[in-house]
Amino acid sequence: MIAPAQTYERTFAVIGRTPSALLAGRQRALLERLEALGDQQACALDKGDIALLARLTELRGKVVSDAAADLPPRAPWAPELAGLVARVHGRAEHLQHSIHACMAVVRRDLTTLTQRQPATLYPSGTLPHGDNRDAHGGA
Repeated sequence: MIAPAQTYERTFAVIGRTPSALLAGRQRALLERLEALGDQQACALDKGDIALLARLTELRGKVVSDAAADLPPRAPWAPELAGLVARVHGRAEHLQHSIHACMAVVRRDLTTLTQRQPATLYPSGTLPHGDNRDAHGGA
C-alpha cells in the first residue's frame, strides 16, 4: 500500500507541479490582481471619483480576505516573488499616503471656506428673499 504522502507527491508529480509551485502561482496571481487594483484605485483618486475608489477598496479587501489561506502568516511568500511583493506593498503605501494627503487638502479647504463664509442655517419656512419653500421644494 502507498502511504498518503507518497500518493500526494505522485499526484503532483503527474501534473508536473509541486504544492509549493502551486502556492507560488496563486500568490503571483493575487499580487498581480492587487497591483492592477492599486492602479485603478490611483486613477480613481486622481479623478476625484471617491465612489469608485470606495468600491475598488472594498473589492481589494475581499480579494485579500478570500486568499487569506495563501498569505502570511498562514503561508510564507514564495521567495521568487520578493520583488513583486515589495512593489505591491510600496504601491499600497504610496496610495495610502496619497489618500491621506487628499483628505488633508479637503479638510483645509473646508476650514478656509467656513472661515470665509460661515454657513447660515435658516429655520424651516424662513428663507431670505421670500423663498419659503421647505427643504423638499414644497410651499
